[in-house]
Amino acid sequence: MTDTNKTNNLSIPAIAASVLTILGGLVLSIVPIRFKDYLVAYQLRPTVRPFYPLFYGALFGAGVVLTVLGVIALALAIKNTPAKKVAGVPRAILSGLNLLTGTGLMAAVIIVLKNALYISADDMFLLFMTGLVMIALLFAAMVISAIAGITAFIQKITCLKSLSLVRLVPFVLAVMGIIVVGVITGPPDAERKPFPEDLEFITLYAQGDAGYDTFKIPTMIVAPDGTVLAFAEARTDSQEDWSKTDIVVRRSADQGVTWSPLMVLFEDGNNVMGNACPVVDERTGFIHMLFTKNNDTAYQTHSEDNGLNWAEPVEITDSVKLPGWTWYAFGPSHGIQLEDGTLMIPTDHVNKRKMKAHVVFSKDGGVTWQLGGIVPGGEEATMAQLDDGSLYINVRPIRAGSRLTARSYDGGMTWTDIGHDAALPDPMVQGCLLKVPRPEGKSVYLFTNPADKLHREMMTVRLSGDGCKTWPKAKILYAGLASYSALTLIDAETELIGAYFEAGANFYAEEMVFTRFPLSYVTE
Repeated sequence: MTDTNKTNNLSIPAIAASVLTILGGLVLSIVPIRFKDYLVAYQLRPTVRPFYPLFYGALFGAGVVLTVLGVIALALAIKNTPAKKVAGVPRAILSGLNLLTGTGLMAAVIIVLKNALYISADDMFLLFMTGLVMIALLFAAMVISAIAGITAFIQKITCLKSLSLVRLVPFVLAVMGIIVVGVITGPPDAERKPFPEDLEFITLYAQGDAGYDTFKIPTMIVAPDGTVLAFAEARTDSQEDWSKTDIVVRRSADQGVTWSPLMVLFEDGNNVMGNACPVVDERTGFIHMLFTKNNDTAYQTHSEDNGLNWAEPVEITDSVKLPGWTWYAFGPSHGIQLEDGTLMIPTDHVNKRKMKAHVVFSKDGGVTWQLGGIVPGGEEATMAQLDDGSLYINVRPIRAGSRLTARSYDGGMTWTDIGHDAALPDPMVQGCLLKVPRPEGKSVYLFTNPADKLHREMMTVRLSGDGCKTWPKAKILYAGLASYSALTLIDAETELIGAYFEAGANFYAEEMVFTRFPLSYVTE
């Protein structure tokens, strides 16, 4: 006969575990709905593999199953319905597995968050916190049910049916995990789309070259002697931002027809050396470059021989980064030189879990650097000085949709006219802006980015002839997966443009490709 008093002692833990399971299931089911745009825009793109909808279905389905499971368990807990048998060894083992699973899951999340919170902001931070809340709720439910089950075994009493249902939580999560991992790690199934036949493309960097896992973050400038420099981040261990990374470069002395072998410019053990943003000082002929270590410490260097040799980097963190700022990155497009000789670099940072763009500048030829104005609500930026002397900045949005833009009429110290340009769709990714002076005296402006509101694909170059107010001309450079890009004016006399961007079939940075075209290619 069941000891009713002892069984009643399990009713409160049973109710608590059931409620926690319901809450955890509801939070899990919300994730693929609330953060779908964010997840798609980054890594999980249904356009790549037909099974990607299963990823979202698994998350949502697991959330619904856990919620229903919790509701049934709560009803049984309120009725205090006992199990049919006294708790035996199988139930004790199952309870122990719940305890281990819940503890291990919580520990794994804490480890991930410890590394990820430094770089997280806006929706990324909210996604991490939502995941943490969901795991904490389910962790608590599993631990409570496990302890109650072990207690029932020790006391040789009948457990409650509701606690037995809650102990199914790790099995639901396991099925979800198998589906998610299977989708993400499944074999690639997309073929690379063709490049435009009227342009010639050269692969400058590809996954596996020189022993590196992946190359990302293209930046390109033309040195005073006409040499084209194509910089990249060479990631050693993985394609992720926190992989050991070196700054590398390839050079072309014939306007991008042929290229030198890869050369490592800066590396530092297992640190992440990246976000290189170069700018040419037309007055001295020096190339100045700012970059970061671990997206935290800022450095400057320069070359006096067209990028062949570079000065020992000098730290400038205290001059360009305020206390309390965490993630910090230059560019990663090129900098610009203003009419008065000022060198200016677009930059971004995280402050109080909010990503913001800003600028840094030097008025003494790159010797010292100072902070300029902040543009709220954006990330990586690219900029140009317009013909009227004002500054235009074009910023990666914090949510997929369209580019954030702003203007400055005081040399970048303050930014106004902040808003989104609906003519520039963007899936939360870096873009590049290039000013092209014309012989008749009125400049035109080119802009590249993956021109899709959600997916990193459709690398497009657009042209504006009215100071970046409208973008009536456009050409698609690559219709497949594509991400970061760089533009440069290779030859002002012939108006030869160089474009350099990440592209791929199943991952948007399987390679970094270069092409060139006359400005008329876009204007026609």
